Amino acid sequence: MESLTARVKRAAEEAGFDGVGVCSAVVDDWMMHLEQWLDLGCHGAMGYMGRQRALRLNPQEFLPGAKSVVMVMKAYSEGSEGASGRAPGVKVARYARGRDYHDVVGERLAGIVALLEGEGFGVRPFVDSSPVMEKAWAWRCGLGSIGRNQLLVSRRFGSYVVLGGLMTSADLGADEPGPKPYSICGDCRRCVRHCPTQALNERYVDATLCLSYWTVEQKADRLPSTIGAELGGRIFGCDACQEVCPMNLHREVTDTSMFEPMVAEEWLSPSRLKEMDDEAFREFLGHTAMARGGLDRLQRNLLAHEAAEAERTEKMLRRPRGGRLERPE
Repeated sequence: MESLTARVKRAAEEAGFDGVGVCSAVVDDWMMHLEQWLDLGCHGAMGYMGRQRALRLNPQEFLPGAKSVVMVMKAYSEGSEGASGRAPGVKVARYARGRDYHDVVGERLAGIVALLEGEGFGVRPFVDSSPVMEKAWAWRCGLGSIGRNQLLVSRRFGSYVVLGGLMTSADLGADEPGPKPYSICGDCRRCVRHCPTQALNERYVDATLCLSYWTVEQKADRLPSTIGAELGGRIFGCDACQEVCPMNLHREVTDTSMFEPMVAEEWLSPSRLKEMDDEAFREFLGHTAMARGGLDRLQRNLLAHEAAEAERTEKMLRRPRGGRLERPE
């Protein structure tokens, strides 16, 4: 007779996930680095991270009676040059160009939730927006390792993956954890060197420097000029640390159709974004993760980029003795 663990994994595979793993709902020593990350202030203006620290480190607070964590993984397309978030003048992180992964993964977790609830067990699913350390649990479940870019890195699928999962009162068979955090990287530090703002170090990502944080999470009306100067056209998220990761060079490509449709380039052009109203935003971008930040945030980021580019252009010009502006030869 097929075990409940095997049935759960089969349900995940039938739902189209590229990986599924199980671990016990017990926080290990490595996960406790969250405390130090918070104490260092690396969470920036994300105050909820501090308020929820106890919840994140205590599965019993998240789901009373929790015994197991089930994590699922789905690879998404890193895209070609024309489908990777590079409309003329702007860039959008690849994960945000298809259907919102929160919705897609949540919908496909429903079958596993129904299976466990049908057996009488408590279940609480999550997809990124819950107070759960998803990457750490995915490592514990054997789906990959934690890279120096602080992302889950799979030997098969690289780091272009989205995660989801659930906690349950069912006592499921645990998998072996993935390779020790950072060991998958060996001596490579390309992501650390190529981060536009040096937000990465050997152990943490400092959100107060991270372009993804500033363009997605930060709610300020204006971005600091120091951040705007490093945007390089990025208006939602940043893939710099993934673009240089060797683990993404030969990643296995799977069916990524669950994240379709892709965003049309024309709706990401600077002129379209500036003219766009809320109704058009909902119609053309409302199915993507960009909807969570809203149109105002995209337009704010675009203006910060353009202001930085204008200042950079002005600095390229020199004023000779005659007072006439000229471009350097």
